[in-house]
Amino acid sequence: MRPGFKTRMAIVAVILLPLLAVGCGGSDAMMVGPGATSRTAAALVSVTPAGGALSVPSGISMMMRFSGPMTPGSASLVDLHEGGLDGHLVPMHCEFSSNQTTLTCTPGTPLQTRMNYTLHLGAGMQAFDGRPCDMDEYRGTTGGQWIMGSMMGTSHDGSSWGMMGGSWHGANGSYGMAFPFTTE
Repeated sequence: MRPGFKTRMAIVAVILLPLLAVGCGGSDAMMVGPGATSRTAAALVSVTPAGGALSVPSGISMMMRFSGPMTPGSASLVDLHEGGLDGHLVPMHCEFSSNQTTLTCTPGTPLQTRMNYTLHLGAGMQAFDGRPCDMDEYRGTTGGQWIMGSMMGTSHDGSSWGMMGGSWHGANGSYGMAFPFTTE
């Protein structure tokens, strides 16, 4: 006697679902930008303040949390701009936690009140094993926006975007992610 349709589908599900889970999931199969797939070891999980945040305290330190350890050099790929990406850079100190999964950046002086700022994470940020950081997986909750050619304006802190160097430019063609916010 031949098994019924429901029985056959149950057998297929038991065999295929674990295979699909391995092929589509896991922390090392993630997007790194619009249409670009890569194998990554760490994802950007949260950003404080999130992109689009309003009434952010002027004495805030920015925090980025990653799902795995990052290279220490990735801290140098974070900027804070007054206004948009073409605005002046705000001097700040960035330091990773002891397990390299949380990056805290503290401005040298408190931010101005009722001012727009843009936190910029360069596309070249890397996990500790050298693989690219996935900035796209949690983009819906971090408020990040890919920095593509049409959003870049004429300059980055008054200099040509081409002067930034390869570590700021990602395989997906972006210059990383922007997280705009406004202070209280």
